[in-house]
Amino acid sequence: MVRFLLDPMVKGGIRVSQKEERLPYASVWGDTVKLEHLAVSTVLGVVLTMAFYSFGLSFFSRNPGIKPDLAKGYAMMVGVVGCIISCVTAAILFKPKRVIVEKAEHAELPEILNAAGMTLEEERQALESIDAQTATELSELGLKDFLSGNVRG
Repeated sequence: MVRFLLDPMVKGGIRVSQKEERLPYASVWGDTVKLEHLAVSTVLGVVLTMAFYSFGLSFFSRNPGIKPDLAKGYAMMVGVVGCIISCVTAAILFKPKRVIVEKAEHAELPEILNAAGMTLEEERQALESIDAQTATELSELGLKDFLSGNVRG
């Protein structure tokens, strides 16, 4: 599922320059991506995967000791190697655009909740309906009081 985001500064917590701010972003599998990078990565993946597969098929098909079905299987494994190489290449070329905040101040809570599409009251209601294990984990991390708005800092 791909959803277009109108304001990348708010949705997905990504930092962009003013020039990049006009470019379209999309949400894919819960991550915010730049459509240009997604397209280049997809083409790179298809090209490298098929090139490696074609090379593997040609190489293994020429060997008379390998059955044709087995040659296709080996070629598919070589194609998977091409796919992995394309993933690593795309990860190197296109760095994440997220900003990770390790510590947030209480004054930033309304802004954080607004970016998540919630109000403070909605967050308090959501925290009341969580299971005990999640509540314990949030408390251990010091997030339950913070998210409920009970801590001043």
